Amino acid sequence: MEESSPKEHIKLKDIAALLLSQKKFLLYFIGIFTGIAFVYSLICPREYEAYTSLMPPEKSSSPGISSMLSSFSGGGFSFSNLDQSTKTVLYSEMIKSRQVASFIAEKLNLKEHRLFKSLNRDKMLYEILALLNVSNNRSGIIYIAVSLKTSFFANEKGKRETAKLAADIANYAYIALDSINRSISSAKATQKKGFIEKVLKEKQFELDSVDKALENFQSQNKVLALDKQTQAIVTNAITIGSELAKAEIELNLMLQEYEPNSPTARIQKEKVVNLRSQYNRIQSGGLTTSDEFSIPLQSIPNIIREYTNLLRQQKILEQVNIYLETQKYQEAIQAQSDVSIIEQLDIAEPAIEPASPRISISTILGFFLSIFIAFAIVMLKSIIKSK
Repeated sequence: MEESSPKEHIKLKDIAALLLSQKKFLLYFIGIFTGIAFVYSLICPREYEAYTSLMPPEKSSSPGISSMLSSFSGGGFSFSNLDQSTKTVLYSEMIKSRQVASFIAEKLNLKEHRLFKSLNRDKMLYEILALLNVSNNRSGIIYIAVSLKTSFFANEKGKRETAKLAADIANYAYIALDSINRSISSAKATQKKGFIEKVLKEKQFELDSVDKALENFQSQNKVLALDKQTQAIVTNAITIGSELAKAEIELNLMLQEYEPNSPTARIQKEKVVNLRSQYNRIQSGGLTTSDEFSIPLQSIPNIIREYTNLLRQQKILEQVNIYLETQKYQEAIQAQSDVSIIEQLDIAEPAIEPASPRISISTILGFFLSIFIAFAIVMLKSIIKSK
């Protein structure tokens, strides 16, 4: 049989005996190591966490004029054209921008804080962004978590200040994002308002031209109320035409009984001539030469068509101008609006207890780690001696 190595001779009872023989070392080592872990957990930096959650604005059900004008008023970017998931991703990325970090640094005067006092501006902004842990879920809610550590040997005041600063950074990240969005929205609204005013000026000029053309058309064609005028002319034409037809029939009947030159026939002939003259004047426009508002019957179809076209243009331009005026005031209100675009669901509050380290957990972990290390040292020394 081959000779076993020294390591193979170590049995369980041998290990127990070895550990018992080194129990003084083990107790000292475990006690000292655990004590060090306990003391370190008392003096080491405490990490405080703060959370806030944000809800981006919902997508408008109808884009209205805003999205339409975005493409005409200089193009550019418009939040209103984005779907909810894209907005969430966009806002999450905006939180990580230098503009947000700069806003936080300025509002909280972080340049004077111990964590950032020795840093230049670029490094400070980088460190601020590193503190922001941004995430989102499928429903579109954005979460901002900030973790901040105290210094070694921090007292209660230092712990409270660190916890408060973590909450302030999280809340000011929201305020910065909302401020940036309101600024963008206000700038876009101002741009759209200017574009609407330009279009409104053009449409008002067109409306003035159509009004003038309609006025000239009414004057030239004696048009006041075309429907009523046409009805009156047609009614007169029908009445006189009917009387003329009756008079001609009566004349033909008289000529069968009387001589053409008889007084009765002459009177009827004069009546027919007068009625025919009136009927012809109606066809050419007016029963009398002083009739200023009678329209030639044969001209009515063309006049109606031209008048309808002008009137339609006038009414359309009037409605467009009313719509543009309404939108102009809406954009003016939006440009001056101070209403939050993004809602803050949960306001970050200073943490009461540190997220880490926990003294009890750190001490227990230190205890078990010290046992493992102490046993390893004893076993290693035994193996080295047996060689």
